[in-house]
Amino acid sequence: MDTNDQKLPRLPDSPTPRLLRSRALLHSDETDRIIAAGIEVHRALGPGFLEQIYEEALALELEARGIPFERQKAVRVRYRGQSVGLYRLDFAVNSKVVLEIKAVEVIHEVHLAVTLAYMKATSLPVGLIMNFAEPTRRVRRVGREGSAMNGESGKRGVGEALNEGPA
Repeated sequence: MDTNDQKLPRLPDSPTPRLLRSRALLHSDETDRIIAAGIEVHRALGPGFLEQIYEEALALELEARGIPFERQKAVRVRYRGQSVGLYRLDFAVNSKVVLEIKAVEVIHEVHLAVTLAYMKATSLPVGLIMNFAEPTRRVRRVGREGSAMNGESGKRGVGEALNEGPA
């Protein structure tokens, strides 16, 4: 080993060394672990199934890796203090990342817009869109301006997460 190599800072070991290794990205350790779980699911199943199949498999993989998540998390959308609707996230991971699962030919801008809306409504600063329909699984990282990419806190969203357990 060259003596100059010893002076370089080492990144922590990661299951996904080639993925998002920049420490400048907010929650990159968490997103690396989520992406690694998605890679494993894609390797095992390949493309061609419906989103629900990948969602179920990814839930099993996240659980096996000890990554905390909420699946089909209910979020109420408010306007002027009034509830105007309810929607469900595919996953809220570790109370930090919105994870949307897709099984489509290509990720379109509308998928980005929906993920950004989910992030705004939940005040979660980072989003991932995973598309399992392509021969090589594709991930798109999503950040809100002023929050996800530079580590600053985002403003309060327009939604609230619902606790579905006993009141």
